[in-house]
Amino acid sequence: MLLVLFTGIISKDVIISKYDYSKTILKTNKLLYNNELSKYNQILKELDLKNINNYIAARVIYRDINNFYQYITINKGSKHNIRTGDVVLNGSNFIGVVKNVEKYRSLIMLVSNPLLKLSVKLNNSYGTLKNIDGELIIDDLILDSINHVGDSIYTSGLTYIPDNFYVGKIKKIIPEESGIKNKIIIDLESINNINYVMVIKGDL
Repeated sequence: MLLVLFTGIISKDVIISKYDYSKTILKTNKLLYNNELSKYNQILKELDLKNINNYIAARVIYRDINNFYQYITINKGSKHNIRTGDVVLNGSNFIGVVKNVEKYRSLIMLVSNPLLKLSVKLNNSYGTLKNIDGELIIDDLILDSINHVGDSIYTSGLTYIPDNFYVGKIKKIIPEESGIKNKIIIDLESINNINYVMVIKGDL
């Protein structure tokens, strides 16, 4: 009888322990969810969404150290209506486009990827942003283009990517030997630390 009673007490303690553990897990998950929701809401505040009706906040779940400036993977996919070619922002900065889509995740090609040639504008000048030997440059601007170090660069709208998304700033201007064009070196501060992004859906 004593043995049975003792066994019962142990079982009860185990049940209580499991209950407390489950409560702790639920509380932790709720805190993590609220923290992630808060970060998403901060993204929404940073973005100028007056003219954007379709956007999806997503979290970066993978970034290969060997391809650090080429791709990131996010935790949203076709289940969330994300499509290949959608524009991707970090805060209000253009950082790339959706390259491949799976059901619950998507691969983003970053603006610094050598495969992505981005049409951009600088003041009244237009050019193509490229990654050449690990350096982000615009090398097809005519010499009389009036640009200065620190000037902002935006998407041009001359391709399927809409215009006026901020890309980065001019870091250095180097006249080419031909005397006809300038080489513009770009500083892309928005691609170094990416934790959350905004995917802009469809036509803007």
